[in-house]
Order: sequence, then C-alpha cells, then structure tokens
Amino acid sequence: MFKKIDVWSAIANPKPDIKNVLPGLPRGLVGVLVGAGGASKSFYAQQMMFQVAAGSNCDFNLGEISKRHSDQVGRVIYVSLEDPEDIIRSRLHDIGAHYTSTNNSQYFEDVARDFIDIISLAGEGVSIIDPVGQLTEEGERLFDQIRSSKHTELIVFDTFRRTFDGDENDGGLITKVLKHFEKLAKEIDAAILLIHHENKAGIANRDAGAEVSRGSSVIVFNSRWVARIRGMHKEEAEKLSLNTDIGEHKQWAFLEQLKVNHGPRLTGDWLKRNENGVLEAASPATGKPLKLVKTKGGRL
Repeated sequence: MFKKIDVWSAIANPKPDIKNVLPGLPRGLVGVLVGAGGASKSFYAQQMMFQVAAGSNCDFNLGEISKRHSDQVGRVIYVSLEDPEDIIRSRLHDIGAHYTSTNNSQYFEDVARDFIDIISLAGEGVSIIDPVGQLTEEGERLFDQIRSSKHTELIVFDTFRRTFDGDENDGGLITKVLKHFEKLAKEIDAAILLIHHENKAGIANRDAGAEVSRGSSVIVFNSRWVARIRGMHKEEAEKLSLNTDIGEHKQWAFLEQLKVNHGPRLTGDWLKRNENGVLEAASPATGKPLKLVKTKGGRL
C-alpha cells in the first residue's frame, strides 16, 4: 500500500518547517540553473556551495560566508562532469583568495575542509544514465557514494547534459532521467541543482523566460525551480554609461529566478566578475560592491 497523507492532521497541526537550501528550493527537490557558455554558471555554483556549506542561505549575492549554526549541519557534494580537475583547482584557489581576504573568512577553512566534497569525473568516460534512461553501473556507484555521505544538504551536477546518454530533446528520456534525481533528492532529503546550458534563442534575448533551457521542455516543466545567469546586454550597459567599446559590460552577470514553485520569486541581482572571474554583488551604476544585510539565522 502507498502512504496516504492524513488530511485533517495537516490542517489541524502547525505548518511543517520548509528548509530552503536556495531561495524557493527546499530540500528534497530538484532545481536547474541555466546559462549560456561563459556566463559563469560553474563559477557561481562553486561560490554558492561555500555559502550553503557554511550554513548561510544562498541569497544570490554571494556576499556572506557566515558562522555555521548548530542546527544547520549540511554537506555540499559537487559532481563535475565537464571541467577537468586543474580548472576546478584554479577556480577554488581564486575563490579562496577572495573570501579569505574579507572579514567573513574566519570559518572558510573549516567549511572547505569538512563540509564540501567535489567529485571530478571529467574525461573519465563515466556514463551515469544510459540512452534508455536507466542508471548504469557507474551511475549506481556514484549515487551509492552520495547516499553514504551524512547530512548532505545540496548536490550539484555540472552539467546536466553530461549525466545522461541519448537525445536531450527526447521528452520521454528526460522524464526518466529527472526521476532518478528526484528519487535521490527525496531519499537523502537534499536539494539537487542541475547546471544546464541555454538555447541559442535565449542567448540573444535578455527577457527570455523558462523556455531558455536547451533541449526538451520537460526539463523546465518537471523541475520545481529554475534560475538563469546571463551576461549584460549592450543596451543595458549603455543605459548605465558603461563603455562597451572596451568591454566593460562583459564584467557583469545577472542572476534571476524564472520559476519557483515553493515560495516567492525574488528580484534578480547583478554580479561583477573580478580579474580572476570570481563573482561579487555590486552596483552597475557605481561598480562598487554592495553592502549586504545578513538574514536572521542565515536562512530565508
């Protein structure tokens, strides 16, 4: 027999505490972050994992690595299927240099040592899900390794396209693929974030909606949370008096939510890339970092 929900108990008792890992993305569900090549998807995700692992809700602006609270124990597992290990190490070095140079860095080393696992599979020829939507032996081993980790709060797969063989435009296949991630998220009560590319039409359209995701529309329809990171368009730069001739607009990325099933949709944030590609919340009008306000308890 399948489990039934006690309807009156749900009505009569206090509302359950929904634990968001990202704004609007609770534990146990799957979300997608889409962006064009070079839009800083991976850089953003790798910075964000430090925020989450530190016990701070990632509020998109990446501005806080705060003290972990005792009731917020959570591990982040990052599965890299696209970037080789040396690239990841280079990014991590630059991210570490950025955060350890700020006043919020005293917990950074403990977080990096104890609460983040990065699994690098790029170039290993690993196939996680086969062309008919079934977990391969390698996929089973990977999922078992993830299940064995304690207190996992967030799992990132970078990129989604590399997690399965077959046609990304095949809606039936994508439905099967997503079911594996949905099951894993529920089993270990962790949020899963899939990093995914956007389509060619979306690259030229700053106002594109959730259909910006490349491949089958099932990717967006079946995901409970979709966000997008994109570059600054020239018309936006001109309104802000940025010099597009020397590429000032290329320093900026915009992060926005396109779909949120569980909670309000937040307004987007501008992020500025430093010389090493590390992102920081800043005002395009002034170019200066924003003064950020901590949320109570570190979570939304």
